[in-house]
Amino acid sequence: MHRALSTSDSREEDAVAKQPLRRLEVALNRFTKVAIPLHLDMLDKHRANILRFAGQHEWDKVYREQMNASRTVQQLKSDILEMDLVRSQVREEDLAEFDRRLQPVKEHALTAVAEFLSIQLEEADVESRKTLGE
Repeated sequence: MHRALSTSDSREEDAVAKQPLRRLEVALNRFTKVAIPLHLDMLDKHRANILRFAGQHEWDKVYREQMNASRTVQQLKSDILEMDLVRSQVREEDLAEFDRRLQPVKEHALTAVAEFLSIQLEEADVESRKTLGE
């Protein structure tokens, strides 16, 4: 029982311990060069498909793309939260460099999500006007 306690204690210390940026380089690159760009590309494709299917009045396909896009937005949100978790593990003296490298990608992701949500709200407004007008 004492052994389990010490294992738990060491996990707590590891979670709080700050790491040099070079130790977190893999995680940083995974976000900035793989995960975020991949999810942004997917969101852009979903957006294009939604607009195309809406123009063709294929509402079942629009709905499917909206659901997929919603999942992609959730994944981007998860990526950003995970980036913040990694940031909390960076040593104080490396935070400026971490932020400098991460900020452009993070801002791009937040902007893309905001644009997507704006388009969704506009479409919902147009659809509600059509329904009320009929």
